[in-house]
Amino acid sequence: AAEREAVAEEREKQVADEKGHLRQARAEVARETSALEALLEEREREEARLSEKDHSLSEKDRSLSEKDRSLSEKERSLSLREHAATRAGEEADAVAEHSRREAASLHAAREEALASRERQVR
Repeated sequence: AAEREAVAEEREKQVADEKGHLRQARAEVARETSALEALLEEREREEARLSEKDHSLSEKDRSLSEKDRSLSEKERSLSLREHAATRAGEEADAVAEHSRREAASLHAAREEALASRERQVR
């Protein structure tokens, strides 16, 4: 009987030790679970921050694309105006040259008429 009692006590001690080990293991699992949940929450916050940053960069990119398109249109418009002004300047130069030739021709005709008149007077 004493031997059975000693075996039973030993068995109760082993059970108590096992329960202690289980409590420690559960506590360790709870700490690790808590740490993993904290890491998961941090990751979700970081993903949200990166998503917001990505959205902001997309908006800036869209805005820059619109500005680039606007500047390209203005550049094209200025180029067309510059071309038109160049053509108008060339046309004005041609008209001025024609007017100079006409004036020179009229002047020569007038000189010729004056000379002819002087010859007739003599």
